Amino acid sequence: MQEEFDDDGEGDYERGEGVNALNLEFVRGYNKDIKDGVHNLTNGERKAIFYSAAHTGVIYDYEEGEQKLLQGHCNKITCTACSADKRLIVTADSGIDSMLVLWDSYDGIPIRTYFNPYENGICALDISQDGRYLATISDDKFQAVSIWDLQNEELDEPIITTLCGYARDDKQYLIKFNPSDAYELVCHGESQLAFLSWSEDSDEIEYYLSPIQQSSFSKKEKKNAAFTSTVFIPDSTKAVTSTEKGDLLVWDISLIVDGMSHTNEKRLTKVLELHQDETSINTLTIHGDYLVTGNEDGSVRFYDFDLKICGWFENLDLGVIKSISFADEEPKSVDHEEEAEEELKCADFIVADSNAVVCKLESRLFEELEPDQKKGEVIFTGLKSAINCIAVHPHEPILAIGGKSGFLITWNYTTKEEEYKQLKEEPCAIEYSPDGKYLMGGTADGLIRIYDPYNDMVELQAPCKTSERSDHAIKQLIVSNDSEHFATMDVNNCVCLFKRDHK
Repeated sequence: MQEEFDDDGEGDYERGEGVNALNLEFVRGYNKDIKDGVHNLTNGERKAIFYSAAHTGVIYDYEEGEQKLLQGHCNKITCTACSADKRLIVTADSGIDSMLVLWDSYDGIPIRTYFNPYENGICALDISQDGRYLATISDDKFQAVSIWDLQNEELDEPIITTLCGYARDDKQYLIKFNPSDAYELVCHGESQLAFLSWSEDSDEIEYYLSPIQQSSFSKKEKKNAAFTSTVFIPDSTKAVTSTEKGDLLVWDISLIVDGMSHTNEKRLTKVLELHQDETSINTLTIHGDYLVTGNEDGSVRFYDFDLKICGWFENLDLGVIKSISFADEEPKSVDHEEEAEEELKCADFIVADSNAVVCKLESRLFEELEPDQKKGEVIFTGLKSAINCIAVHPHEPILAIGGKSGFLITWNYTTKEEEYKQLKEEPCAIEYSPDGKYLMGGTADGLIRIYDPYNDMVELQAPCKTSERSDHAIKQLIVSNDSEHFATMDVNNCVCLFKRDHK
């Protein structure tokens, strides 16, 4: 091996030749719990989305089935953003040796990296409409808000930082620029919301906390409902905040208050009950002339800026909507009857839900009458819960994946095809037999099940037990070379030996 290299230890080599211990080539799944973490990069040149998976960012061309992997973070990515023109991607993580990275969305190359932006990294960020400024919230015990000038290549630190002294133990997890004014932002956690303003000549970010009165709500408990998302209404002084009880809080400058002159001094002007059944509004976004809501019941609804409903996408077979992102294309009209006064015009868009399903929807689906035709196109399905165990087939390019929610997936990592099976119990350990003819599964209840991987995971015999107690979860399985015997170890370090035909 040494003779292949020059005297200085360097030499020409191809990816995958073994010079690096491991080369990441493909990512299965994504960080589904990051709100607004799936971004639609589709335009006239490409059909792609961006998302993060653990420490890695992924640009996925869903038409070609190809991935560009954005690597470099030492910690799990906690938040992402995409510029309005879809050219710039920003990723950030939290923890020791945290990073803030700007990427070119076309070639996946890092444009700029900020090392250790805060002591413990970043938990939320946003890019201004013109792509010049970046706003971040630290993930420290005492949180801070910072503004970064992305066009100043000589400056490797924020141009202004202010501690979130108003938060009162309410962790701030959302920050948004006003698309019409990059010097105004909103920041909030579950209960504390502040409107922020700044200038390039100021040393601090100013903030204003708008009082919330009990009388504004139809029910007492709604006043304490958690905030879920906030956006500014373009070309106006309004902003709206959604809650977990299905309400929409409208903020605006109050002309009644004497001496009010600053745009960040907004008041709660009204509360609208968008969902009478108190279904949570989980995320908000602006698209063209619409306010778009993603909801707990898996629906997506479009409202005009007077908050009158204009269109809706329901019965999509989706979980809680976590992300909504529109393609950078001209909006398409929905074919209405001639007598219709208005028509819904929107670009194709991506939604991602709490079950890790990423789906593409088109405006034309709004007019479809058949339920099966309204559900859109599933681009891919991630993993809806944490992975408990994996096993590699001894002879074929197949990976078996067992999850905390009880799923068992067999994934061909060459063709990217997979089969999904929902099991009766949570799999804690899985292992193929050396001949590859069966798959062993140890459960959280202490059972060992033997599946036929070539026949829809049908069980080949009655399950085995290591104990009469149900709290002895199986943690490890090994199978003998002749595939006739297997051994198990449970959480209590009890080791058991079984013969394959044991009943």
